[in-house]
Order: sequence, then structure tokens, then C-alpha cells
Amino acid sequence: VPAGSVSADAISALQNLGFKPATASMAVAAAVKELGDDAGLNDLVRVALKRAAG
Repeated sequence: VPAGSVSADAISALQNLGFKPATASMAVAAAVKELGDDAGLNDLVRVALKRAAG
């Protein structure tokens, strides 16, 4: 994940909420796959949180 990208920011946000790096990365990857590469940070974090929380 390129530093400074929306995906990197979303991963960082999930980690700040207490998710492990691997869990955050997998959840954001799933969110990007669902929403597309042009998804905004808020949408990515929202969907990734659902994925990470199970």
C-alpha cells in the first residue's frame, strides 16, 4: 500500500482504533475490492470497519 494513499490512511485509522495491522490491511483491501479504487476515505473506513469487526 503506497504511503499517503487513501488505503494507507484507512489502514492507519483502523490501527488507531485498535485493530492489528494485518487485520486492518485485509479489511481495507476487501473494502477497496467492494467499493473500487476511487473510493473516498470515509467510505473505505466505514466498509473496512464492518469487515474487520466480522
